[in-house]
Amino acid sequence: MNWIYDNKPFEPTEAIRGIVYRMSLDGFWYIGKKTIKSPKGKPTKYQDYFGSGKRWLQHIGGREQEVERQVVYLCANLTEMDYWESYLLYSTHAIFREDSMNDNVSMITNRRTSKNFINKPETI
Repeated sequence: MNWIYDNKPFEPTEAIRGIVYRMSLDGFWYIGKKTIKSPKGKPTKYQDYFGSGKRWLQHIGGREQEVERQVVYLCANLTEMDYWESYLLYSTHAIFREDSMNDNVSMITNRRTSKNFINKPETI
């Protein structure tokens, strides 16, 4: 499935360097970021990208064409991509949710290091 933004096929503009996305399949989801333009302005192969999380890639293995790929944020630079990806991961409590395939946030907080948190989200 192609990338969707605002319920339409995604067409990047010149000002867009990268995206923050949410992919889903079979009730499971994965949030990430992807550069769509190199620092020199050359397009990347983002059209063929399906994430980098090991569990997520195992989950979708061989069924990439069934994956829903939604662009959530359009970003001008890597810092903005980092910010909005972290925001989505924290605000959705991704590492605590069974339906999330994200195993870490910014490579700092992960399922193992958060296991003994005193303050876990009550919404899960």
